[in-house]
Amino acid sequence: MTFTQKNLEYAPAKLADLEQIMMIERVSFPYPWTEGMVVSELCDAPFSFSYVARDPEKNRIIAYVFMRALFDELHLLSIAVAPAWRRQGIGEALLALVLKTVHEKGLKRISLEVRVSNLPACKLYRKFGFKEVGLRRGYYCKPTENGLALQYEVPTPPLMKAVGFPGL
Repeated sequence: MTFTQKNLEYAPAKLADLEQIMMIERVSFPYPWTEGMVVSELCDAPFSFSYVARDPEKNRIIAYVFMRALFDELHLLSIAVAPAWRRQGIGEALLALVLKTVHEKGLKRISLEVRVSNLPACKLYRKFGFKEVGLRRGYYCKPTENGLALQYEVPTPPLMKAVGFPGL
């Protein structure tokens, strides 16, 4: 799936994107993923789905999202936008890709953890309909901090439910 919004291209992440993803990862998180962890999501995990947002004028990746399907659930593993590109709707566009992936794969919910202090991310997730389902004490390190467990329940299409579509 590839589409353009605000003159950006959103496309599946590739191993060739590793260096630019790692640059964003390192400036976005106090305890960043290792290259091996990112490579695993890009190559080795058959139920992983990763996308990047690219500025086509400069051929630079400016954001990414990693997610993984587990049974009937999609776990949002990581989402980051380069500092110079934040607050321009790119995180929203990546979350729209997450929602599209959930619908395409027929999954029932999305789950994630977020630092309690990451107020912009918390606000964005709530805007998309995520609800708090728990608190993970000491979940994050550098610094040690609690994580909010959030979940989004995929709406069941009303007509399918009304006629008793199997699996609903």
